[in-house]
Amino acid sequence: MIQIFFDLDGTLIDCSKRNYFVYNNVVEKLRGIPLSFASYWELKRDRIDTSNILIKSDLAQRFHQRYSSEFIKLIESPKALKLDKCFSYTITILKELRRHNFDLYLVR
Repeated sequence: MIQIFFDLDGTLIDCSKRNYFVYNNVVEKLRGIPLSFASYWELKRDRIDTSNILIKSDLAQRFHQRYSSEFIKLIESPKALKLDKCFSYTITILKELRRHNFDLYLVR
């Protein structure tokens, strides 16, 4: 039997709204200026590190560690998790793989 391991976030689940929601809330809380959703995700897709995103968000360097701590506290909160959605293809692909007797595993 073939085993397939999946990462949930970004592979099976679109977590972009959750990630942006937390980013936006924490940046505002720390008195920065959040980027637009589109600008934020363009930087994320380009693999720009968080520190540079925070600089572009007018968040002073002294708040970057606090941002990280607050982000970690909020990213798995029920309010944030409710923003996640399956990609349109997720269920179809999983059903098809299962139909062919693949063992499917979710990696956390």
